Amino acid sequence: MMKDLVKDVDRLVSCLATKVYRHIPGYVQLELVFLTFQIKRLAHAVMESILNILITELLVWLLDERVPLMDDGSQLLKALNVLMLKILDNAERTLSLVMLINLLRPLDPSKWPLLVSGSPQYNI
Repeated sequence: MMKDLVKDVDRLVSCLATKVYRHIPGYVQLELVFLTFQIKRLAHAVMESILNILITELLVWLLDERVPLMDDGSQLLKALNVLMLKILDNAERTLSLVMLINLLRPLDPSKWPLLVSGSPQYNI
């Protein structure tokens, strides 16, 4: 069973990351990503491209000034912070650090058009 999970973990995390970016992250989505990254074997199986998308999108939510103004915004920020720490603790260490270092460079408009052009348009 674990082999099947490891094989499909990229698809699962990619799907959840896309949902987190396009919508206000729901606690169920965050919990699924958290549980995935709680298991080191699954966390290490996440590909670089998927990890990059996930970390970038979580950071976008953490830095969005509108989040604290939302209902339960402080709880959402707390959940996002805990999730980010879990990802950084259990994902392949070198890979996650490279992702964070790469984010210090300006964002590529072809990959993140909404973020480069202004505020992302979230479906609330």
